[in-house]
Amino acid sequence: MVVKIIIGKISILFLGIAIGWLCSWVYSYFPSHNESNLDVNLDDIFKFSNTIIESHNYSCEGDDNRIVGAVLGSIFQSNIDNTRNTVSLDCFENKCGLIFNYCKPWQSQECGSRILRFDLNNDDEIIPESFVCIDLP
Repeated sequence: MVVKIIIGKISILFLGIAIGWLCSWVYSYFPSHNESNLDVNLDDIFKFSNTIIESHNYSCEGDDNRIVGAVLGSIFQSNIDNTRNTVSLDCFENKCGLIFNYCKPWQSQECGSRILRFDLNNDDEIIPESFVCIDLP
């Protein structure tokens, strides 16, 4: 009798863990619709596609084409190649970044990010000379 109660409790515990893991996994594939008050939109960034990123501001690997459009293309192509949406656009004060993370939730190594960073002026317009491309290991 006691063994059946213990087995029942352990079964309920494992069932709860399995359901929790499944819900978390499924939820991770849903798009996030965070309503944010960003000062910049993707359209604003794409207007600068032909802007050259200065060599001292370019730390991205694998691309010799140092224009904003090439970096945008590499970020979105990498995002297409992955099953999860890993691109985000964030601003803090007058500094913004379009960030692609290629870390899987279970990876602790061999992952990183590509960041297209830029600054905004006081009128919330992109400063073309401020574009920076950074690859983080």
